[in-house]
Amino acid sequence: MTSYAIKRTRRHACGGKWKLLLPAAALLLLGAALFLLSRPALLHSPEDNRKGGPDAMTVLDVPFLSQLPEFPTGCESVSAVMALQYLGIDLSPGEFVDRYLPLGDAPHQGEDGVLTGCDPSEAFPGDPRSESGWGCFAPVILSALEQASQGRYETRDLTGESLETLCSQYLADGTPVLVWVTIDMAPASEGDTWLLESSGEPFTWIEPLHCAVLVGWDDTSYYLNDPLAEKNTAYPRDDVETAYKAMGSQAIALLPQ
Repeated sequence: MTSYAIKRTRRHACGGKWKLLLPAAALLLLGAALFLLSRPALLHSPEDNRKGGPDAMTVLDVPFLSQLPEFPTGCESVSAVMALQYLGIDLSPGEFVDRYLPLGDAPHQGEDGVLTGCDPSEAFPGDPRSESGWGCFAPVILSALEQASQGRYETRDLTGESLETLCSQYLADGTPVLVWVTIDMAPASEGDTWLLESSGEPFTWIEPLHCAVLVGWDDTSYYLNDPLAEKNTAYPRDDVETAYKAMGSQAIALLPQ
C-alpha cells in the first residue's frame, strides 16, 4: 500500500540556520498538504491505513446509489455512475442508460420454439428498468463508460486480475473498481441457455449475476458499494473471491488520463 509522509526538519542550535530553513520548510509543508488534499477522499487516513501491515483497512469514499426501485436489473449501470460521480462527472443512472447503454433483445422464443437473444457482451438483454431485464458483461459497460467520460478519463479493462491486485494497484491509489460478482455473494449456478443472435452459438447464463463497486478491503473483508444493499457493505473475502471468479473475474476501472 502506498503511504505518504512529511519529513520534519530538526531545529538547529544556530539561530541563523534555523531562520534560513523556515521558508523552505513552509513551502514543503504547503506543497505536501496540497498534494494530499488533491487525492481522492479516504474514510481512513494514510496513517490509519498503515496500521496492521499490508492487509490494513483502506476504504474509498465513493458516492452511493441504490438501483431500487427504478433499475431492478440495472446494477451495472448504477455502479458505473457511482464511479463517474466519484470523479466529479454529474450524470444520473437514467441519463447513463438512455444515452450510453446499448440495449438488445432479451431471450425469447421464436416461431420455432428456440430461445434466442442478444449477446450480453455486446448489449444489455432487455430493459434495466424492468424486473424481466437480465444483465450485461464488462465490454458493454466499458464502451458505455468511454462515451460517458467523453475522453476525459481512461477506461481500463481489468478482467482477469485478482482482487488482491485490484486492491493493491488501484484502490490503494484512490481508484475504485467495478467488479462482477453474485447477489449477496451467493453460489453461482447455470440458468437459461439461448442462441446468440449475432453468432447462432449457444450461450448459458450464470446467475445470480450482480455488479458492484469495490471500494475497500481489510484482512477479513472486501467492501463494496452494493447497489442492492448499501454503501461500504462488508463481505467475507473468500465469498467475494469465489463469486468474482464464478463471473469470469470481470472488472473495470476509470482513471484520469
